[in-house]
Amino acid sequence: MSESKGTYNVSQSQENVLQDINIQGSSNIITFAPTQNTVIETQVIQISVQKVTQQQLIKASPYKGLNRFNAADRDRFYGRDKLIRRILEAINASGLTLVTGASGSGKSSVIRAGVIPELKQSLSHYSIKDFIFTPSQDPFESLYRCLLNEEKDYQFSESDAQIVLTKKADAIAQVIDRLKDKDERWLWFIDQFEELFTNCGDESIRQNFIDGIVKIVKSGDGSVRIILGMRADFLEQFSFYPALGTILDKD
Repeated sequence: MSESKGTYNVSQSQENVLQDINIQGSSNIITFAPTQNTVIETQVIQISVQKVTQQQLIKASPYKGLNRFNAADRDRFYGRDKLIRRILEAINASGLTLVTGASGSGKSSVIRAGVIPELKQSLSHYSIKDFIFTPSQDPFESLYRCLLNEEKDYQFSESDAQIVLTKKADAIAQVIDRLKDKDERWLWFIDQFEELFTNCGDESIRQNFIDGIVKIVKSGDGSVRIILGMRADFLEQFSFYPALGTILDKD
């Protein structure tokens, strides 16, 4: 990230093609879904039972089934370099990036195991803090728990983090003003953003949280970036919150 412009400068040495995914959309809204042109090849290989039973078991399988990949899985997260690069370009260009797609399409994994580790590696000369949480029933409560997460290499005190529990529209900005060092870069990944519409039953809390995001993005602070991960079938919810929708359409 350039100190003068506040941008995220990233690079990747790999040129792997994007497998099984079509990237759609433009600017800072990225939608990916299974490709339509799928070729299935079947190969039958006959081997002896003895060879199978005596073969050494490899415990470090790169496949996690339906479980998501996290930062610790970066070395096993293959074939998404083009998508990672596209998302990094969007982060570099805008304070708010929306990654959307069908349920189970890998939105969370590509951010957790791809984008965040790559960003930290590319900007290793900066102090970067990443904040990952889901809105759940109360997004401010979720952010509060995130700030106190003991699994991170940093942790804030309860007295400092409690400011978000006011649940006001300026609470997020106050957290950044109070807790962020001048030379730090902060990346927020709000995963399963659709929970804000499905699980949060308090409209005032929902509105204040969205207003807080809008305020951060409009402030033009290049050292703070926000990524929203959301199921594509909830995109219409943005029509009820035009300030947020306008930012996504504009950038």
